[in-house]
Amino acid sequence: MNLTRISTQNPAGTLVSLLLIAIFGMLAIAKLPIQLLPDIQRPQISVYNNWRSASP
Repeated sequence: MNLTRISTQNPAGTLVSLLLIAIFGMLAIAKLPIQLLPDIQRPQISVYNNWRSASP
C-alpha cells in the first residue's frame, strides 16, 4: 500500500501517530545525559608587580 494513500484516507490516525512520535521524542531528549558540555572553569591571569607606580 502507498503511505500517502493511507495517510489521506485516515487523517486522525496520522495525527495520533505524529503526536505519539513527538511525545516519545521529547521524553527521549529529556532523559539523555549531558555529556557534551562538561564543567569548564574560566582561565584567570594574575599579574603582580612590586614596583611602585608601575603598570603591569
